[in-house]
This record gives sequence, C-alpha cells and structure tokens, in this order.
Amino acid sequence: MAWAQIRRSGCRSSRSCGALAAGGEPDRDCTGQHPAHAGLLGHCQRRFHTIGFITAGQGGYRAALAYTLVYVLTTLGSFGVVLLAAQEAGEAEELEDYKGLAARDPMLALLMMMLMFSTAGVPPFAGFWAKLWIIQALLDAHHAGLATLAVLTSVVGAYYYLRVIWFMYFDAGRMQTPIERQPLARGVLAVNALAALGLGVMPNALLALCTSLIR
Repeated sequence: MAWAQIRRSGCRSSRSCGALAAGGEPDRDCTGQHPAHAGLLGHCQRRFHTIGFITAGQGGYRAALAYTLVYVLTTLGSFGVVLLAAQEAGEAEELEDYKGLAARDPMLALLMMMLMFSTAGVPPFAGFWAKLWIIQALLDAHHAGLATLAVLTSVVGAYYYLRVIWFMYFDAGRMQTPIERQPLARGVLAVNALAALGLGVMPNALLALCTSLIR
C-alpha cells in the first residue's frame, strides 16, 4: 500500500475512534477531536491517568501506570477493529456505520464489545480496575472532590462507549458489504481483547507488574 493510502487509512481510523468516543458527531479533524466533547472526554478518558500523579504517592503512580497500560491496550485494539471495519469507500467513519455490525460480522462486534466494556470501566474487564485504583488513590490522599469528579466523568464517558455496543447489537445496519477476512489481524485483536478480560479477572497480576516497574 502506498504511503498516501496508509495516511488516509490512518486518518479515517483516528477520526473513527474519535467518533466512537464522542458519540459519532460530525465536523471533527483527523485527531478525532470534537469541540463539544474535547474538554470533557479528552480530559476524562485520554488523560484520566494524570489524576493519579496528583497524589504524589506510590499508590497514585502505580494506579496511573496501570491505567496507562490498560488504555494503550484497549485503544490499540479499538483502532485495529476500526481499520478492519473501514472500507475503501470510506466507511466506518461515523458511529452510524457500526449499526448492525453484530449481524454483519459477529466476531468483530464481539471484540469491539469487549474493548468498549473495558474502556467504559465495566467489570470484570481491566478498565474497571484501572479506574477504580485511580479513584482509591485519590481517596487515600484525601482528594474526595477529585475522586467524585473522576466517578462522574467516568459515568459520562461510559455512556458513549456503551452506546457503540447498543448500535452494533440492537440497531439495524445500513451497511451490507462483507468485511474482509484477515485471520492474522483478527487473531491479534482477539489476543488484545482477551488480555483486557484476563487482566480484569486477575487484576493482582497487573498491579504487581506496575508496582515492580515504579520501584
């Protein structure tokens, strides 16, 4: 694939990931930012981990590192799903394009659902523990106001991610074009999604890793 095609594909996918996080609104640039949501979801999701550093303690640093690792894991997985769902005609750029994905490609929809659950902070996925540890670190450092804000923004962010799942499984889709089968890419995404689940089922493993890294 020529560089221009790679760049266009990456731009579409970045924009699509932004659309998934911000409710599929139009008028966004290649970074996926939208004026109505950048201040909210931008700080509440992509920079959620920075709150952990406010505690200036080992617990906060460990929580921030755990959140960063989980966020990278789920974001890369979601980016991969978007790349597979995108078509040469420029599909999968809006939230509407994911309607009916479960009927169109059950495996891809399942992987996206797992990644969205983790990003939204739904147990038993890793994203739940990553956010919980941030909130616990804030409470331990007597930052009750910030902990409350973190909870509220997590709830708001979860609405948008769970909305993606609703569209995939409960809304009829306008797209009927089969999605290309790429076994290797799907295998990598499956490992990614299962890792988000596995780290949530065994959170102590993730916590131990982060503890050893910050020592």
